[in-house]
Amino acid sequence: MTPRLITILTFLIGLGLFSCSLTLPYYKDQRSADDLIRKSYDMQKSDYYKEEAELKTSKVTFMDLGSGLAIASVTILLFLIFTEVKNLMTLKTTGHLPKPQFSFLQTLFGFYFCQAHTGITYFVANVATILHLRTA
Repeated sequence: MTPRLITILTFLIGLGLFSCSLTLPYYKDQRSADDLIRKSYDMQKSDYYKEEAELKTSKVTFMDLGSGLAIASVTILLFLIFTEVKNLMTLKTTGHLPKPQFSFLQTLFGFYFCQAHTGITYFVANVATILHLRTA
């Protein structure tokens, strides 16, 4: 499988996870969640967070994973397209990258160590770097 195909499949998996998360509710039982919010003023914080964690579904986890995979795979795909990498052998023989491309890679790897919502900022920065590389 080529690197581009792998990243496209990763994008589709991320998109699937994200769209699946949109159909899930935030809480297993909305009525219990509403009761918890009403009682929250009379509870300790630790008790509130413990009960809230029991009521939550995996919606936020799926949403974070899906958006993170989709953003990361689009960023990698843009890198593969603009550096004209066709297969894994081409990736190994590209040699040393010029400074703007190295900066792009630093931003790309920095994305993996941040939250998904911050990843959008990195994605915009990566696109700007790619466009700068195309004009240079």
